[in-house]
Amino acid sequence: MKKTPETESEQEPPQSPEVTVQVPSKPFALAALLLFEDKQTDAEISRQLGISRRTLARWKNHPAMIRYRKVQEKAFDEHLDRTFREHWLKRSSAGRRGV
Repeated sequence: MKKTPETESEQEPPQSPEVTVQVPSKPFALAALLLFEDKQTDAEISRQLGISRRTLARWKNHPAMIRYRKVQEKAFDEHLDRTFREHWLKRSSAGRRGV
């Protein structure tokens, strides 16, 4: 492939749509994190990211955002389950030892 003035490296041929993975923009990814934390209002998040509230509302319904939320919720639930089990295992073993 030819090198162009815009790029330093050779350009790769375009991949087929089945293989192409679209990486979200930094603001989109940060919005996902901030929304999951649930510590700020939508207005505060959109102001922090420099986007409109309408854009944030659209992003919240984007398939990638929905998948991210499901993954984060599952990871959080697994963390809670693991923490709960560890807590009760420690409690029950302490009770057997008379602590």
